[in-house]
Amino acid sequence: PRAVSGAQEVVELNLERFQGRIKLNVGGSKFETTLSTLRFSPQSMRATMFGGREGIHVSIDEEGYVFIDRSGEHFGAVLDYLRTGVLDASGGCHAAPRRE
Repeated sequence: PRAVSGAQEVVELNLERFQGRIKLNVGGSKFETTLSTLRFSPQSMRATMFGGREGIHVSIDEEGYVFIDRSGEHFGAVLDYLRTGVLDASGGCHAAPRRE
């Protein structure tokens, strides 16, 4: 990985790294998707992480995965929703209780 010195370089590096497919490690579960899927909702944290905004740097491990520190149990359903716009909750997807 090349070193970056300024905020604009970080933005350019993030955009360069995420032009094609993106590999995600979500709580140990591995997924692969596209930049456009992750940026489906422009106001989301995903869009912020992968949008090349100044001040946001995303770490990539030696295998090319971006680690997201959340449970990967239902992340496949999230990706399917982002791809199709349809939420399939038939798999028993339940919201976790909020932590205070």
